[in-house]
Amino acid sequence: MNHIDRLGRTQRALSSLGQAALKSTAAPVAGAAPVLTMAAIWSIPALALAHHDMDGETPSTMFQGLLSGFAHPVIGLDHLAIVLLLGAYCGALRQGLAPLVAFVGTSLVGCLLHVAKLDLPFSEPAIATTLVLVGLTACAALKASRVLTTAAFALCGVLHGYTYGESMVGAESTPLLAYLLGFSVVQFAIAALLFRLSSPKAATASPSPSPSQLTLLRVLGAAGLTVGLAALFVPFA
Repeated sequence: MNHIDRLGRTQRALSSLGQAALKSTAAPVAGAAPVLTMAAIWSIPALALAHHDMDGETPSTMFQGLLSGFAHPVIGLDHLAIVLLLGAYCGALRQGLAPLVAFVGTSLVGCLLHVAKLDLPFSEPAIATTLVLVGLTACAALKASRVLTTAAFALCGVLHGYTYGESMVGAESTPLLAYLLGFSVVQFAIAALLFRLSSPKAATASPSPSPSQLTLLRVLGAAGLTVGLAALFVPFA
């Protein structure tokens, strides 16, 4: 499946996800996250298409590397799903920013492992499996310790980052650094948005998430679970 098809599939999936979340709750905070996320996705076709115009070639300039980095976490539905889940899970269940930072940081490590041509076997099935596990955890709103959550998302970051590196093997240092910056910024921005919208309000008496925030977490968990199962049993071409 080419990158343009993947972008179209991602946009359609985000539209369906947004509609599901809006129907699941009347609370503005729960409905806002998918809507804002959809708006962000629809605002970057030019960036993604600039990446596609390289015809699959390795980026050779800083600008190409940056655009490719911006696009990759969004046109890959499995990557987008885990980033959305990371933000919603850490926000709704008060896990703090450490798992988010760990994921972004270790995704850089994973990307560099691939660029260095170090083999990480079964990375694609492993990514799908992590999506299934994180999706189930989110659906159940199961709160793990912060240490365990951080370690789990750090592992996810290595796996996802490893697949990011596939398109940069053999790249020079300038486009590579721009690529690393691009996908790090996009991942952090999306996860931070969901973290903010899913976090219980400081002014409320209870530190627990509201029903609408739990609903959002479970909707995203179900979406991530679906993507993971599809990748496991019906691999994308």
